[in-house]
Amino acid sequence: MRFEWPLVLLGLAVVPLLAVAYWSWDRGRTQAAARFANPALLPNLVDRSPGRLRHLPVAVFLVALAAMVVGVARPHATISEPREEATVILAMDISRSMTATDIRPSRLASAKAAAESFLKQVPDKFRVGVVSFADRAVVTVPPTADRTVVAAGLDALRPGGGTAIGDAVSLSAQLGQRQRTTDGAVPPTAVA
Repeated sequence: MRFEWPLVLLGLAVVPLLAVAYWSWDRGRTQAAARFANPALLPNLVDRSPGRLRHLPVAVFLVALAAMVVGVARPHATISEPREEATVILAMDISRSMTATDIRPSRLASAKAAAESFLKQVPDKFRVGVVSFADRAVVTVPPTADRTVVAAGLDALRPGGGTAIGDAVSLSAQLGQRQRTTDGAVPPTAVA
């Protein structure tokens, strides 16, 4: 725990000083009463002594004063709480080579089907984004929890151009890192 204004805590020194002042005032009160009346006659005048409950309001006041001083010092506590979340970036190759039919119906269609199947299995609490790459890498869908947007982004992928896989990996990592800093959390980033 830390305090925004730690010097205010010096005000806590006033609390024991006030307690000592009250104690000495209370002792002086009984001594002052003895000067004006005979202490032996007091039981005839007062049916009972005030007891210890008379100190309760002062004790509550001193505790409240101490709490107020601590509150004015503005305490802050940083609590780390593990969160189970992640950002998954699907890096999809949409180069001309993905039109090959060595995998039926085509490489791109098979990759889209695998990505859509994966999308159905990813927990809802995870964000999913899509990066497509051919001649250059492009963010097709920024990380989102909305699976329909991701599915629409996958459907919109069309083949063409060369293969810039290095750019895709770099862009995917940057996108995942940007998501980590905007959330304030540190979720793991997966690049597929």
